[in-house]
Amino acid sequence: SSASVNAQKLLFGHSAEGDLTGLISHHFDKLTGSKKKSESYGDICKQLGIRPSELVFVSDSEVELEAAAAAGCCAVASVRPGNAQLSDAADRFPRVRSLQGCVDATDAHSGLAPGQQAVFREVAWAW
Repeated sequence: SSASVNAQKLLFGHSAEGDLTGLISHHFDKLTGSKKKSESYGDICKQLGIRPSELVFVSDSEVELEAAAAAGCCAVASVRPGNAQLSDAADRFPRVRSLQGCVDATDAHSGLAPGQQAVFREVAWAW
């Protein structure tokens, strides 16, 4: 999302599933930095108190995925109808079509053994 923190809170406060704001621990917007610069992801990790390898960043933008990966984050490509097609160079990023896909991609990134599953400690919404 490129929306401000206030717009994010409005969006998640009035979803089809009700108020989801209690499920999101942190919000980040363009004041945190550009999604196209790896330093922004490092700043988010510092604010969350986590290592970059613990951050899963999902985007449909190849340049954003590259920046997140350069920071050491688990970058995951979101595939949705109407998105621009990713280049062959983006094949290195797991591609997901659902939240379950994010869990599966995170398990693969973390090096968990088959049958183990990553636990999402918290959800933060960026940009």
